Amino acid sequence: MKIFVAGTWEDHKTKSYSDSGFLLGKRIAEKGYDLSCGPGTGISKYVMQGYTSIKNRGKIWCYLPSKEEMEKVGEKIGDGIDEIIQTEYDYPMRNLFQIKQSDAVIIITGGGGNLRGSNVCSY
Repeated sequence: MKIFVAGTWEDHKTKSYSDSGFLLGKRIAEKGYDLSCGPGTGISKYVMQGYTSIKNRGKIWCYLPSKEEMEKVGEKIGDGIDEIIQTEYDYPMRNLFQIKQSDAVIIITGGGGNLRGSNVCSY
């Protein structure tokens, strides 16, 4: 099972969620699920830290938007990702693709980096 955790990639918006993100990543790893998330900034950084704190775990998957899209916003690839899938999508299309590749979706913080509205809930 692959769990997609989404949230803003901007560190200044996620600091108050660091403990929650860490605990969520840890719990996903303890259950033996794979983690799908952003490339290691913002909320994904904390979720990945929790996930990698568990020795016996699944894989961390990352679906990147096009390199041009990442350069526009200054998003960087962090450490600890097991499988990187490079897409040529913009962020909204990459998010839809990543959701489709996952079995469940968890969104932390709202804001940039996730889909808004009922589409996520009804997917």
